Amino acid sequence: MATTTKLTENALRAEHHRLGAEEASHRRLAEQFKERRAQLKVRAKADGLGHIVAELEAPPCINPPRVKEATVRVRVLESFSSERDGLLFYGAKDSVVELPRGFVAAAAHLFERVSDDVPLFRPAVAWPR
Repeated sequence: MATTTKLTENALRAEHHRLGAEEASHRRLAEQFKERRAQLKVRAKADGLGHIVAELEAPPCINPPRVKEATVRVRVLESFSSERDGLLFYGAKDSVVELPRGFVAAAAHLFERVSDDVPLFRPAVAWPR
């Protein structure tokens, strides 16, 4: 329906009827899809694919909960960049950074533990000319 013309009573009644019919059609289609999905589920279970159905019907885990982990201050012995639990960690050689204890334990050969009073590495900002 064009929105640039003034709405008349007849146009309102016709549009209201059309939208009602369209809504009823969508409801019928939704019921058909539910029925077909149920049939597919029964067929999959009969063919030994029930575990796949359960996997498909499980809600996706978009953002797993973050576990608060204690950090430790370390000196980087060899430059690295790595991803863990969706977080990016990186460090340049000889810089001092704070990393989760589990991360440091998994790659102990890259780090040297330092005291907490050693200042952290702060990268300098360089603007292109």
